[in-house]
Amino acid sequence: MNSYLQKTKIHLNHLNNSLSRFKIYQILKLRFLTILLSLGFIFGIWLIPYNKIDSYSYTPLKQEQSKDQKSDLDIKPYDLYDQDFKDFNEVSNPDSSSNSKFIFINNKYPISKGYENIIKSTDPENFINYSIEKKCELYFNELYNKTPNWSLDELEIGYPYNGFIFDTKEQFFKDRENDFKQSLEDKDSISDEDLKKLIDEKNLKFKWESQYRQAYKESEDTETYITSQLTNLRVFSQCYLDPKTSPQEQFKIDNMNGNITCDSNEERLFKFLTRKLPIYKRWNNETLQQLPIIENYLNNVEYKTNLTETQLPKNQTKCFTRSLMNSFNGQGIVISAADKHLDELSSLILVLRAINNKLPIQIIHRGDLNSTSQDALINVSRSLDLNLNKINSFKSYIQSNFQHLRELNIETIFPPQEIWFVDTTPAINPNDQRFITYGNKLLTLLFSSFEDTVLIDTDTVPFVDIKEFILDSNVYQQKGAFFFKDRQLYDHITGPEATFFKKLLPTRLDSSFFQIPELTNFTMQNRFFGDMKKHIQESGMVAINKKNHMRSTLTINVLQMWHAVTTRVHGDKELFWLGFSIAGDENYYLNKHGVGAVGQINPNSNRLLGDKDDSRRSKLKSHQLCTTHPAHLSGLDDHTLLWMNSGFITCKRENEASKDITMDLYKNVFDNEEQLKKNYQGPLKISAILVPPPQERVINNDLGEPSSGWDVMFGCGGYLYCAYDNIGGSNDSYYQGTLVEYDDNQQLLYDYLGELWVNYDKVLK
Repeated sequence: MNSYLQKTKIHLNHLNNSLSRFKIYQILKLRFLTILLSLGFIFGIWLIPYNKIDSYSYTPLKQEQSKDQKSDLDIKPYDLYDQDFKDFNEVSNPDSSSNSKFIFINNKYPISKGYENIIKSTDPENFINYSIEKKCELYFNELYNKTPNWSLDELEIGYPYNGFIFDTKEQFFKDRENDFKQSLEDKDSISDEDLKKLIDEKNLKFKWESQYRQAYKESEDTETYITSQLTNLRVFSQCYLDPKTSPQEQFKIDNMNGNITCDSNEERLFKFLTRKLPIYKRWNNETLQQLPIIENYLNNVEYKTNLTETQLPKNQTKCFTRSLMNSFNGQGIVISAADKHLDELSSLILVLRAINNKLPIQIIHRGDLNSTSQDALINVSRSLDLNLNKINSFKSYIQSNFQHLRELNIETIFPPQEIWFVDTTPAINPNDQRFITYGNKLLTLLFSSFEDTVLIDTDTVPFVDIKEFILDSNVYQQKGAFFFKDRQLYDHITGPEATFFKKLLPTRLDSSFFQIPELTNFTMQNRFFGDMKKHIQESGMVAINKKNHMRSTLTINVLQMWHAVTTRVHGDKELFWLGFSIAGDENYYLNKHGVGAVGQINPNSNRLLGDKDDSRRSKLKSHQLCTTHPAHLSGLDDHTLLWMNSGFITCKRENEASKDITMDLYKNVFDNEEQLKKNYQGPLKISAILVPPPQERVINNDLGEPSSGWDVMFGCGGYLYCAYDNIGGSNDSYYQGTLVEYDDNQQLLYDYLGELWVNYDKVLK
């Protein structure tokens, strides 16, 4: 009888799973839920409605509970997760031999091994009422008992993965067929018909079907492994890094089991770390083997450091991540750099001096910034003997902006910078080769000593006081994280790509067992998950309070270990907001405006050059701004140009001038290739920023107006984009962007900064 009931429940749940795709069914199901449950009692069958937020939906089945009572686990259904993902067609009761009051239904997303252990060994309904220290003890005890050798590893170590296997089976077979054809001696002459006959004769489709199933299963298992390790990381963070945990509770957690400690968990979760500190070296050669208390090195500090514990000794390993978190202090700018970045970094530091930056700067490297480069950067940062008169706009800028001062000196108009060099070599496992390029940038975030860290790239150009406009902004003060959007292009993510990342997000089990927040519409209806668009964030500037967001900071660093993640995103851009989301952290501000084009408006006289008369040209409603530089307009005042990417040189690929001179865009502007090349080598001229509407908003028209907000022009080696503030001549604000034009005084600042950037070597003596 029990077997019959179990099979009946399986079939009913599959039926429910299929019908749940239809909205009318969902409405009817909610309306007649009480009737259905009553019928279930009559026939002795539980009809269990469930949603698809996590790997196992569950409902407590207390026989003594009335239908009007609500369990602690009755959470409002969330319906924004993928409804069209592969159906595994399984129902699993992890411990059928026990009298469990929970039924677990595998509905698309696999459960993590850690929670599976808890479900099998403990009554989940009791587990949710345990103290945090008991939950942590049970979770890690079960994890170590069931999986003694568990660890967070890169996928190259025993975890085969082919992310494209989920996209289309047809493509898999086409690839096998092509590989087979290439192996034939007559590959260039064999007909498609003969090739198919040969494939049938050798029964290759059967072989490929087997290969496909194996690859699918292996990749699926690898995704489950990633999901499990991220669950372990979330639980670790909740147990050891939650600032809301009282000292008494933390003491109990730290001493809950002699063999299972924060230290032992860190060894398995962060194998890329030695759990030693970097070497911090100040510009005057003062060297520390602990995090500096940065306020001790600054004048007129507007904040006081409140360290929760003493400075972390170099080789301290007792809960290294918590000690590191508690030792973060102060505010500052952080840059990842190597010898190859010396020129660009020198330009950036001069710009920081010119905008009167008061924040300390830490340049973080892995032993690839030699002493000669460091000495050069100290000179750029500290020297008072400069040839600023070599900058054409210098005098005009000074007269315009410092006329209120009776006495001028170089320290006033070009203040020296508090610069440090941080060598992370001692902190990183020497066998780990992943932390190169942008991976090293993520380590920069982790090992800077600042609590409030502003991470910028060497080719980032700030136009404003970063402390005033970013760290002191009301949104940063409220949330402790300030991010910026990328270009809002049409590029899509695939269904399997979206599903992969949804698997990594916190589940209802995370929420119920460890109070790790489930995600809201803020994430699930964003441009990535809600609109299936690929580019969300631009990471040339990222501001994070690391004490408030330590679990997110760790998650960001862990994500770049897996090629299953990194092959689906471009560089490090998406890892910041994804790291926050996967950690269950939505407390960040994403600038309201997407990336804009910065430079000069292209006059209408230089548009529609193929038209024989001005009939369309004279009626254009849109503005066009073409540039190689993406820039960021403040979403708080809709006017301030905050920063831009790609340095200040107009086009870093000046040799492209020979091809670009034939473009219509330049026909009426430059007489010859040499003029264009000279323009490319010089600083970008800025008079406006134009933020277009998202590229997917399209109006096809014959008015000469753009059909979408962004247009790739393929100039400057493919880096030239044109942006438009009006689509199709529409009067609807939905199809309109934002154009801000700057006055002469503001343009003078941009001219000054641009000349400094391009001519940094002339300024230095």
